[in-house]
Amino acid sequence: MGVYITARDEKREWNNFVSQSNGSIFHLWEWGEVIEECLKQRKTFFVSRGKNGKINGILPFFFKSTLRKNKLISLPCTGFVDVLAKNPEVKKALLEAAFRFATETEAQLKIYNSEKLKQLPEPFCQKESLLSNYLLRTDGTYQDIFDNKLGRSKRREIREIKKAGIEIKKANRNDLGQFYKMHLRMMKKLGVLPLPKLAFELIIDNFGKYSLFMKSIVEGEAKAYMWNFIYGEKIYLWRIAYQRGPSKDNLYYQALIEESIKIACNDKYIRLADFGCAVPGGGHAYVKERWSSSPLQVYLISQCGSKEKEEFPKHKVRKSVLQRSPPFIFDILATYFPNLF
Repeated sequence: MGVYITARDEKREWNNFVSQSNGSIFHLWEWGEVIEECLKQRKTFFVSRGKNGKINGILPFFFKSTLRKNKLISLPCTGFVDVLAKNPEVKKALLEAAFRFATETEAQLKIYNSEKLKQLPEPFCQKESLLSNYLLRTDGTYQDIFDNKLGRSKRREIREIKKAGIEIKKANRNDLGQFYKMHLRMMKKLGVLPLPKLAFELIIDNFGKYSLFMKSIVEGEAKAYMWNFIYGEKIYLWRIAYQRGPSKDNLYYQALIEESIKIACNDKYIRLADFGCAVPGGGHAYVKERWSSSPLQVYLISQCGSKEKEEFPKHKVRKSVLQRSPPFIFDILATYFPNLF
């Protein structure tokens, strides 16, 4: 039946294919609905069907239109999302359809993929991106990870956590306000627009059964929050929010990471903790590198001719403007103009 852009609700069949194909939580139909509603990016989901009429491949994209140019991105708010198909020819057909659409809409196309594809349509180029994915196997015991996989400084830090009297509890919708205040402050210091608060409300509504929302408490006060997802054989350590200040504040979110790993080790179905992606050696990679094993290379697929420097532009001016903006302006930008940049 070929490849097409879905224009109707194919949620059940789409999600069944994701589950059967060992896809990620970010492949799920509901994730597309969250991004489309809160970021106002048009969901552009490519579907391939075989002669029997069943789905045999998917490639989720979002179409983003800015003042400067159009973009076709797979997917926002994640490190990468693979072209999901077992047959290389199906993968190739999905990419060809995406390239045609990008050409017709004059859009810049980028796909981050965890494997190096052997067959690519002629207009595409593939190269190693700056990103790496950080994973930790959790199919053993937590004690084994502590004794054999963590460095000396990390083990010392974990011992300090136990002395700090930190209590870990599940968070809920009532914690969203405090969580988002911490999240805004963190992202402002980084000079990066965060997801609007609506996104987290939608995640609770649409991803409640997959979410693990936790907080660390000291003397009755929430000091840090962590938002995880559990899907398939993975726990995804997705978002952290904490009060950036004295070095001891690091213990509050490190306690949440430790608890996440313990939960994964105690669940017989979870085999991997996914810390997400970062540029090795950078600030975002520091925590991931100390907890996880060797990073896995992520590949960038794009139109030939795209320059390497375009992959992660520094945006120094934008970063400076966001860092210097008053908190209420930063909040307004995040809420009403998440696509501004």
